[in-house]
Amino acid sequence: MKFVLADSSHEDQLRAILREDPMPGHIRIRYEREPDFFHAMGILGSFSQVVAGVEEGRVLGFGCRSVRPMYVNGEACEYGYLSSLRSSLQGKQRLGLARGYQLFRTLHEDGRCEGYFSTIIDGNADAVSTIASGRAGLPTYHPLGTCTTYAVSGSRWSARRKDAGIQVRFAEPGEEGRVISLLNRYGPASHFFPVLHERDFGSPLLRDLPVTRFLIAEDAHGDCGVAGLWDQSGFKQHRIIAYSPWIHRIRYLLNAGLVLSGRNTLPPPGQNLPFVYLCFRAVRDQDPAITRALVSKAREVLRQSRGTYLVTGCHERDPCRIGMEDVAQTRYRSRLYAVGWEKELPSYIALDNRVPYFDPAIL
Repeated sequence: MKFVLADSSHEDQLRAILREDPMPGHIRIRYEREPDFFHAMGILGSFSQVVAGVEEGRVLGFGCRSVRPMYVNGEACEYGYLSSLRSSLQGKQRLGLARGYQLFRTLHEDGRCEGYFSTIIDGNADAVSTIASGRAGLPTYHPLGTCTTYAVSGSRWSARRKDAGIQVRFAEPGEEGRVISLLNRYGPASHFFPVLHERDFGSPLLRDLPVTRFLIAEDAHGDCGVAGLWDQSGFKQHRIIAYSPWIHRIRYLLNAGLVLSGRNTLPPPGQNLPFVYLCFRAVRDQDPAITRALVSKAREVLRQSRGTYLVTGCHERDPCRIGMEDVAQTRYRSRLYAVGWEKELPSYIALDNRVPYFDPAIL
């Protein structure tokens, strides 16, 4: 087997591996990138590479390296994200992780970024015991805490909470500068918050996310927060593959209760999860009340799309987590890591006490 940089000739095989390698858990979900793998990768960074393990022309597994400008310690810099380590059923016993990561290490010598972060779904013991072990030449995974992805019901029965003095509206055409100003005003309070520019609208970084899908929060002191509502179903899908035995047995009963409580039901296996991301959330002083106002407005909008979830995420130290715990219907937890080899150790040690930003929309 050899490890190479994947290109368009491998594209259909990359998507095929995603289709046959669902993520573990009580609800097994398959992360798909239809209709084009590389098209979907555009949102991950201004520069991306896919390392693929190939044998006799067949792709047996792959992993991704993406680089984009982010705020780290309050300063803009180029930082990387290692993601999407997947293998085919045939490749699970044959991939040499150390050799694959050696190519990542060689690629890292291009000097494009200072270091990397990565996430591993909580409960994925295989990944923790292999990828994050630091053995056999693998990079070191430095734990940065736990993150939670929240799925919030947008049903018509969802109660809207009023936060006194905070008004939320959609941005209007021509307000790109205002949105970017808010993102770059409040974003530096968190590690790994993406740096965005007006020119990014209409680019692959913000594919299918026009300025008119950004929410702006205002109070007596002026603009106090911003977040996007991003429907990525045109290039990225999450498909339900199976439920754990106990959920499968009582799914119809659970759904009856969910309907009565005005929440979204559990779709049948094989169906895509309908959802919209609340993304690029940046609020003044990381105020939970502002986050609640943004979430409340988003849920109001989604009531028109019955069964659609609102998906967002928070680090365990993020004060805005309080605004999500009260309304979330479903939670998925992941572990966040700073990743690197010996040369990247100083960038990890230099991280100050800012809360890491966790955004499932760009992972």
